[in-house]
Amino acid sequence: MTIPNSVTSIGNATFEYCSSLTSVTVDWNTPLAIGSNVFTNSSNATLYVPSGTKNAYLAADNWKDFKEIVEVEGDEPDEKKCATPTISYADGKLTFDCATDGVEYVYDVTLSNTLGGSNTEVTLSDKTLLVTVYATKEGYENSETATKEIKIGAQGDLTGDGEITVADVTRLIDIVLGKEQQ
Repeated sequence: MTIPNSVTSIGNATFEYCSSLTSVTVDWNTPLAIGSNVFTNSSNATLYVPSGTKNAYLAADNWKDFKEIVEVEGDEPDEKKCATPTISYADGKLTFDCATDGVEYVYDVTLSNTLGGSNTEVTLSDKTLLVTVYATKEGYENSETATKEIKIGAQGDLTGDGEITVADVTRLIDIVLGKEQQ
C-alpha cells in the first residue's frame, strides 16, 4: 500500500484489521503523527521510507513497530521477486510449491514418447513429461522458471513418480500378496 503525500492525518485503528498488509510506502521526510493502533496487525509488514529518513521513522511512535524499515530512492520500493517454485510428481499428480506465500503458478506440461529402435523398427516406450513452471504474484517480479523432466509409465514404476525405488518394490510385493490391486 502506498500512502500519498496528500494524506495529512491517519486516525486511530485505520488499518488495524489489515493483517494481510505486507508493505507500506510513504514519502514524508518527517514521519506523520498518526493515531494509536493504526498498524497494530501489520507487525510482519515492511515500511518503505525516503532515503535518509529511516532513523526518524525508527524513533516515531507507531511507525517504529513495523517488522522492517527500508530506505528507498524515489517513490516506490524495488519490486520483490518470487522464489523459484519446485515441481513434484507422485501418485499421478503434479504439485508445485514456492517459498513465496500466495503465489499463482503458470505452467506448461508437454508429453512426449521416448523413442528407441534400429533399422525399420521403432519402439515406443516410456512417456516423458516436460514440466515448466514459474510463480507470479501482484507486486512481485515473476520467479525464475523451474523445469523438470518426469518419466511416467516406466516398467516397474508402480508409484508413478518417474523412478523405480523401494516404494515401487514394496507396492509390487503388496500386489503379489493380494493386499493391493494394480
